[in-house]
Amino acid sequence: MGYHLGKSSGPLPIYGHTGDQEAFGRLSDDVHTKAKPYQPKKEGIELGPFQIDFLKTVHPAECYAMRIQAEDAVVVYTADSSYQEAFIPFSKGADLLIAESNFYAGQDGSGAGHMNSTEVGKIAKEANVGELIITHLPHFGRHKDLVNEAQALYTGSIQLAHSGLRWNKEGR
Repeated sequence: MGYHLGKSSGPLPIYGHTGDQEAFGRLSDDVHTKAKPYQPKKEGIELGPFQIDFLKTVHPAECYAMRIQAEDAVVVYTADSSYQEAFIPFSKGADLLIAESNFYAGQDGSGAGHMNSTEVGKIAKEANVGELIITHLPHFGRHKDLVNEAQALYTGSIQLAHSGLRWNKEGR
């Protein structure tokens, strides 16, 4: 938008890992965007006021969860992944966990690289996160069931992701 209004300060930087060179190369278009590589296997990156650490997920395409820390808040985003125990220490004490749940309780999404609602609830509970937002919702069923199923394990605040959703840290 800024580009079309004559207010652009240059190409928009888009950060990505280089595990798939072809896909990474498509992030730049020479005018509007500029691909910026990061190395997720190292100690993370600093981006402005944020420290971002990465955890490789269990997914057919190379993918990384992110732990984003600012001075007063920690947000963890699982990205696409099957359940893995490593999510618990990675998410420990986060103010917000944004976790994908493409499957309902009792369904096994591991072959597709996705979690179910009870797996997400387990991570939220055992990591003692402040709030949970469930994202990457299934294309079938009643999405409210995902919340009810996750609440069987995690008793904190749970929301379903939706267009326009905003989150504010209320303090824990």
